[in-house]
Amino acid sequence: MKPRLWILLAALIGMLSFLEKGFYRQENLLNILLQVSIDGILACGMTLVVLTSGLDLSIGSVMALSGVVFVMAAEQGVWAAGVFAALAGLAVGTLNGFLIARLHLNSLIVTLGTMAVVQGVVLWLSRGYPLPGPGGDFEMPGGGFFLYIPLPIVYFACVATTCYLLLRFTQWGRNIYAIGGSRGASRIAQIPIVATEWSVYAVSASLAAFAGIVLASRLNTGSPIIGQDAPLQAFVAVTLGGTSLSGGKGGIGQTVLGILVLGVLSNGLNLLNVPPALQWGIKGSLLIIFAGLENAPRLGWLRVQKEPA
Repeated sequence: MKPRLWILLAALIGMLSFLEKGFYRQENLLNILLQVSIDGILACGMTLVVLTSGLDLSIGSVMALSGVVFVMAAEQGVWAAGVFAALAGLAVGTLNGFLIARLHLNSLIVTLGTMAVVQGVVLWLSRGYPLPGPGGDFEMPGGGFFLYIPLPIVYFACVATTCYLLLRFTQWGRNIYAIGGSRGASRIAQIPIVATEWSVYAVSASLAAFAGIVLASRLNTGSPIIGQDAPLQAFVAVTLGGTSLSGGKGGIGQTVLGILVLGVLSNGLNLLNVPPALQWGIKGSLLIIFAGLENAPRLGWLRVQKEPA
């Protein structure tokens, strides 16, 4: 893992601690982790997709769909509602995987299309209005605590750890890196490209559905418009962490570090009362700078050109 993000994270923490005395409060630190937990779960799924040189733009719509289904099925019980919501997300991921892995369609076009279709379904189901939850046990999955730690933070830690271990220590994880590194070599090595790529999109959508369930429970609301900027947030975290868009390079640890940098930056900018429009500009500029640093050696920007004798 490259040290650039560690240096940036340390610099941000030091600067914000100096500028805003309330930054180091335990409540604020927990709030940072809570704010990044949902985007972090989404970013873990996006990392798996990007490692295969793909992209999943449908995760925001899947998150909204699962949240609305979770609220609509709440009268069946929290667990049953969770199963229905998870299956709805899995169905979208399975469709994405079929179109991309089996029919070899472009992942950007496919997931952009399913994003629009799913968003239309969500608006139809909810009639375009937020659906209030029943409260009580419904709020426990997203609003509960484990040893005084909010459950969404625990979920994010579990998801990130599980994805890290799967990528690092299983054949499935090695297949993902191999496919992203070279599809031709993967075919020669008889790696199950179709099955692996299909499963990656199913996992990504399932994690998005889980994030939608947690968020709907936390807010006690199923919103049809929630998660509209979720693909962008997840994509920024993945690319900021250094996972290559061409696939085969990067990992969950880097993505977690990227999402923490974004969380600390957003929290600090909010504490300093920076306008939201300017915040997006700062985040975008940061992404461009890191992309330049990543490509500088390859493009020769850092090489010293000697004058001919």
